[in-house]
Amino acid sequence: MDKKKKMINLGGRQYFSESFKKFIVRQVETGKLNKEEAKYKYKIGGNSAVLNWCRKYGKSQHYQPKHYDMSKENFLESVYKRRIQELEKELSQAKLRVSYLECVIEVAEEDMGVQIEKKSGVRPLTNTGAKIVK
Repeated sequence: MDKKKKMINLGGRQYFSESFKKFIVRQVETGKLNKEEAKYKYKIGGNSAVLNWCRKYGKSQHYQPKHYDMSKENFLESVYKRRIQELEKELSQAKLRVSYLECVIEVAEEDMGVQIEKKSGVRPLTNTGAKIVK
């Protein structure tokens, strides 16, 4: 920090020099820090101190914090788009896994000479005479 933090603490209340306040306002207006970052970085107490400084010393008389003006529809649309991308990625990974497992089964069947994959249309065995022990 180029400017020294000139602060006087009287009875739990902080008083900052005018040059320090202007320095903080320049940091916020140039976008190097937002007001919350400035508050924590320089240990400035109070929830609206930096905002009030920006209103008093800032170039624009009305401090407008950067925010996203998203309507509910735009917000939901962006959430849905992100979710679709996540699901498409998961689907792609699942397809790759299935393809891999099919190749493994095919190679195993060739090497062992045994059919591993279940034949479609074959009915399961009924009443083999074996008893299930619990």
